[in-house]
Amino acid sequence: MGKHRQRQHAYRGIRHQLLGEEPRRYEEEHGAFTDEEPAAAQAGIFGAAEHEESASAA
Repeated sequence: MGKHRQRQHAYRGIRHQLLGEEPRRYEEEHGAFTDEEPAAAQAGIFGAAEHEESASAA
């Protein structure tokens, strides 16, 4: 594996670690997420149509 690929792999690992820590840190400070909060975030990221499809599948 070349140095560039090793660096990309390391950065990707750090990014995933930080993305995993942020929701945990938020919950420690503000309490557990309600059922509506993740659904609203998903709708904001992926759009209302995607949110409606996942809600109807559940």
